[in-house]
This record gives sequence, C-alpha cells and structure tokens, in this order.
Amino acid sequence: MIQGFKAGEYDLGQDLQNADIPSLTGIDPAQQAIHDSLTYELNAFNKASLTTKYGDDALTIIKAVKLATDRQAIAKGPLGGNVTITNNFISPLTWYYKDEGGSTTADPTTASSLLTAAGWTKGSDGYLAKGGKTLELQYCTTTKAVRGDTLKMIASQLKAIGIKADVTQTPNIFAGWNDVAATTPCVLIHGTYDVAEFAYVSPLDPLGGYNVYSSTGIPDAAPHNGQNVTRTNLPALDAAYNSVKSSVDFVKVRDAMFTVQDIYVSDQNTYELPLYNRKDVWLVNPKLHNFTGNPTTSAGEWNIGDWWVG
Repeated sequence: MIQGFKAGEYDLGQDLQNADIPSLTGIDPAQQAIHDSLTYELNAFNKASLTTKYGDDALTIIKAVKLATDRQAIAKGPLGGNVTITNNFISPLTWYYKDEGGSTTADPTTASSLLTAAGWTKGSDGYLAKGGKTLELQYCTTTKAVRGDTLKMIASQLKAIGIKADVTQTPNIFAGWNDVAATTPCVLIHGTYDVAEFAYVSPLDPLGGYNVYSSTGIPDAAPHNGQNVTRTNLPALDAAYNSVKSSVDFVKVRDAMFTVQDIYVSDQNTYELPLYNRKDVWLVNPKLHNFTGNPTTSAGEWNIGDWWVG
C-alpha cells in the first residue's frame, strides 16, 4: 500500500497504524494524516488468580509491578517512539474525559520498597521469595510480535527488582467460554492468567465500559458473557457506573465518569495499567480535500459526502 501510494497508484491509503510510520520515509509529511486513536494498549491484572497465589500480598504485588513497568522505555523501544503514553483509559477525544495528570515515569525503587515491606526477600537466584514461594507471574498476550517484544522488555524490568515473569503468546487469549477447556492457560474469560496485554477501545459512549469494569460483568456466572476479565469488584466503581447507567442527564453522567477516572488513577486501580494510545495513519493525495480521518474502529469515509477533489 505504501509503495503504491508513492507510485501514485491511488489517492487515499487507510488502515495503517503506528507500526507503519517508519516505512513512510519519502512521503511528504503533508500527505500523512497521523492522529491518536481511541484504541489503547494495556496490561490487565487478574486479581482473582493473584489472590489465589499470593493472598493478601496480591494488591501490593500489582502496585509494585505497575511502578516497575517502564512505559517510556516501551514507547521508545518496541514502539519506536510512535505512540502516546497515557495514564487514563478514557481518550481526550471523548466528551467526558478528565485530565488526571500524573507521572508516566517508572519507579522501581518504590516498587522494591513495597515488596520488601511485605516480607519478600531476594534469594541466591536473584528472585524474590516468601515462605518458600518464588514471586513468579504469568504474562499472556496474543501472537503479535510487538506485544511479545513489549512483554519481554517488561520481564527484564521486573527481573531487576526480583520478580520472575514468564511470557506466553497464544491465539487462545480471546477464546470464548466454551471454546477451550476451563484450565487452558492464558484465556482471559477463564481467568487463567496473572497479567495480560491486549487492547481496548476507549468508548465514546460512557456505558461502553460498564460490562468491562462493573462487578456485574464478571464472567464466571452463566451465561458467561461478562467482559470483566480482571474480576474487578469495587463498590465505588460500581456506584459510579450505575449512576451513568441510570441517568440521562449529561452533567450527571460526565461527573460520574469523572469519578470512574479518579478511581482509575488512584491506588484503588489494581486491575489495569494503560501503556499507550495507538496512532491511526492515513495517506492522502493533496488533491483530495476535507478528509479528516476517524479515531474509531470505523473507516475514514464517515464524511465522504463532504470530500471534494481539486
């Protein structure tokens, strides 16, 4: 597609992403439309599995992992500096976004302090252990190469503070409840993972996140159609989403979503770490006017009636 555009074979190239940006060398920047997407990459933490393995230490371990994960290094390394690091799962492109600020800098020193205070000590192998059990996490993701590279980098970052991270890439990660055995490793809906990397789309509709973050979305009960694969159960988060669900007052909905975002950036969030917002890329011949792109998962033709050539 990129070579065809350079050769003048067509006027509009779509479905390109941040991974394609390095290949655009030689194309006039004025012919490149590059914008933040509503799609963001994340690490999801399975509180249920981690609590089963480490009891009351699970929340401390999650906090330490979030602090030790160097998102800036990830953005510069596997992503080549072509993404935007974020602290929020809600995009600035939505009408109910709240700028929560906050640092995106890793803090492995504080991460180590948390684990030391919880009684974890390094053994001769360099890994933390407590009560004879090594601190070992199962990281799961899809077969996409950049995700594998990202998790290998995270594993290295965690090893520096004594956490052993095992990385598995599998096509089964998004399997349905009845598609695979309940014990199949690295299946989100079955909760057979500790940490998983994948992507969500920041919803333009505030209720888009209801089934993902409300406790009613936990998929363990029949008919197993919940999307809350982290098994998050926070009364304050439920209350905020129920306010969104029960109101048609835009101010009340916005304020409730502000509360959701306040929780997301607080210590109460032990369910997700946002890594970065992806980029959407289009190639546009200068003769094509009024093409604006589209940050959603729909194509860029949403305003095709307003395009003109000249």
